[in-house]
Amino acid sequence: PEQLQRLQVQHQEQQQQQQQQQLLQHEQQKGQQRQQQRQQQLKQYSPQATPSQQLPDPPGCSLMTAAERADMHKLLSTPWDIIVGSDLVYNTAGACALPKLLAALMPPQHTSKSSSSDSHGEIQQQCAQHHIAAAAPACQPTMYYAHTKHRYDAIDIELFKQLEGQGLVMEEVVEHGQELPPPSPPPLTTLYPEHRCAMFRISRPVRP
Repeated sequence: PEQLQRLQVQHQEQQQQQQQQQLLQHEQQKGQQRQQQRQQQLKQYSPQATPSQQLPDPPGCSLMTAAERADMHKLLSTPWDIIVGSDLVYNTAGACALPKLLAALMPPQHTSKSSSSDSHGEIQQQCAQHHIAAAAPACQPTMYYAHTKHRYDAIDIELFKQLEGQGLVMEEVVEHGQELPPPSPPPLTTLYPEHRCAMFRISRPVRP
């Protein structure tokens, strides 16, 4: 009976492995199909695009097509007053990329040689090389960002560090007439911290 039971267990494990392999193959096939569809869509938008017309390959990103470059042109050439986002950072790559993007969308009103303007200057220089003009906003842009506190403490620490490095200020805000909730404990100080949704205002302080 014990040997029969072991054989049954082995048979079940083999079936589970086969099912997992089939699911994995199915997901891979779906991913390939989505990639092919994406490539076909991009060809429809930019049938004349050639590698020489594409932007250089940013770290961790594929080459920009003509359609993606047009989107970047529209993004950076539009003056923004208010930027709204929610739950945009889930890994360290996002914690580094979001502050750089916001720094480009929130250029300093007064030029400075400090390190906080380095990212914006680099982006402006790259845009000029590829004939992408970044707009100068009429007023200082502000972002309102809904964020879940203590979901990923280590990533939050990196996000706050990167925002500060870009010269941006992040502060929690509430609706007019409401009181701020009690402050949350510092990151990485409790084993099971309570998740709390908070609204942050991200802006660049105006320098005289």
